Amino acid sequence: MTLIDTLSIQRIALAPAMEHQQCFHELFARQAARSPERPAIWFQGTELTYYEMNARANQVARFLQGRGVGPETVVGLCLERGEDAIETFVAMLGILKAGGAYLTLNPGYPRDWLQFIVRDAGVALILTQSRLAAKLSGITSKAGDCPLLSLDEVWQVIAEENTDNPHHGASLDTLAYVIYTSGTSTGKPKGVLVEHRWLGAFAATEIELCGIMPSDTIAQSLWLGFDASIIEFATAWLAGATLCPIPSSSLPPGPLFTDFLQHQRIAMFATTPSILAALPDVHLPDLKTIVVGGEALPTDLAVRYTQHGYRLINTYGLTETVIANLANIYPGDGSTPTLGHPFSYVGVDIWDEHNQSVPPGLPGQIVLSGALARGYTDRELTNARFVTREGTRYYFTGDRGRQDSDGTFSFEGRIDDGERKVGGFRVNLRTIEAALVQHPDGSVRECAVVVRDSPAKEPCLVAYVVFSDRATKAPRELHSCLEEQLPAYMIPALFVVLDALPVNENGKRATLLHAYPEPDWAAWLAPGFASDAAIRIPGTATEAEVAGVLLTLRSPHMPADLATVDMTKTLKQLRIDSRKVGAFMMKVAQVFGVRLDGDELNLPLSDMAAMIAERRTR
Repeated sequence: MTLIDTLSIQRIALAPAMEHQQCFHELFARQAARSPERPAIWFQGTELTYYEMNARANQVARFLQGRGVGPETVVGLCLERGEDAIETFVAMLGILKAGGAYLTLNPGYPRDWLQFIVRDAGVALILTQSRLAAKLSGITSKAGDCPLLSLDEVWQVIAEENTDNPHHGASLDTLAYVIYTSGTSTGKPKGVLVEHRWLGAFAATEIELCGIMPSDTIAQSLWLGFDASIIEFATAWLAGATLCPIPSSSLPPGPLFTDFLQHQRIAMFATTPSILAALPDVHLPDLKTIVVGGEALPTDLAVRYTQHGYRLINTYGLTETVIANLANIYPGDGSTPTLGHPFSYVGVDIWDEHNQSVPPGLPGQIVLSGALARGYTDRELTNARFVTREGTRYYFTGDRGRQDSDGTFSFEGRIDDGERKVGGFRVNLRTIEAALVQHPDGSVRECAVVVRDSPAKEPCLVAYVVFSDRATKAPRELHSCLEEQLPAYMIPALFVVLDALPVNENGKRATLLHAYPEPDWAAWLAPGFASDAAIRIPGTATEAEVAGVLLTLRSPHMPADLATVDMTKTLKQLRIDSRKVGAFMMKVAQVFGVRLDGDELNLPLSDMAAMIAERRTR
């Protein structure tokens, strides 16, 4: 580790947070006044300066205020990722400038999931695009119908508003955003309420830690519904740098993403270790810093990227604790990556099962204080996870860790086996179980969802189900049922039918993984690689080659059976995760000499094969 890196780590504990005790939109306005002509955002050839960005966001704010938006008003933001980037960020900033709080809604999520979120959060209105309005039509909030405003239809009206900074009435204690994580044992997602108070201090700490300069270009690679996205846009804007959202055709992983980083001369981006592992191993001369978080950072991956000369920063934090709370600049020496040191405004404790502190070196639960969210939309859940002792408010993370002798902290897995990280997503296993058991047809009497390593050494969700009537549903139908209720990342890869769930010596449901039978990994290829329903198998030589590439990547240790591949399915329907999508893109480029973009990866395999065959003959 260099002297500069050592000093940067020390400054995490010394950085003054009070200088940045303003609402985020006020800090942006201050930056716009300081450097009005500098580019604030660039997307596919369109650029807005800080002055222009601030002025347009002010117009959105005044437009929203005229429709009742003010402090504590939650406004939904439902726009397609990678398509309407400038409109998305102008709208988000405008919501904050109106005094409101933004809630990002993913248009790809099931309607029932979106309906619950909108009602639970008490959304006052939703900003969207006309092409998405049909999916949102009829969604209601606590007060009744939830109005939809299609930005592409009202921009001309918005453009007539005053461009001056509006009076917003928000304070540091005012709600800034709401983010929903995978859920609880009720089967519903849980909403996290985050105030303005710690956003400025967080961004200032990240700017110093990452060494961001006004001349830098920062990639926006993460979706706004993922709280780590704030690492990218907040640090870019409060440093006076340029934010460069990634178009849908170049989203990570894959060679088009690294091409984008190179062509746009990106200096910093944030991602998960899973995505980082899937990226092509190329040197990017302008890239200075990579921020990773969301899951454990493997040592070999950390070593690989520091060998390129990048500053690799391993962060730890949760949505409930305002994004990130500890950081470690990896030294590149082959040591196991740690969580590093806490930020200046964060308290970190290791407690035993009796909620007593343990000495350094001993494991316990990681408990955080200082920068905490207001809580959940569910008050009972808030009282269970946010606890006040002797005047200090703490959050129980459910993570096991320890403090080392040098003062750094290490992560040692989950204490709460109900929540796991799978493919970079935070997944509540009990939510999936509840969705299966609570399905209206009553097919599933009881179930258990666990995480097992596949033959490809990847964590996979496996559901063990006991049917009330075994003949009622097949596993494929269970998958279809869940598609209507849960996001794709929460749908199990395998369904195993049992006569009864295993129990422990106390007669309670077994929690240890070895109590559950090893699944038939040959069935891992279902659904989509199906054998229990009519499918359209590969019919041309190119289709066979595409299917072969996919099967090899999906299960490299198993024989490839092309007759199991349904060519009418998309990669998403086959549940190919982001890491495999990147590998698939690279393999297609290698085998066929064809580079696929993000939109083409959404095609059914048959259409993709036809397109590849056409390009191949040119």
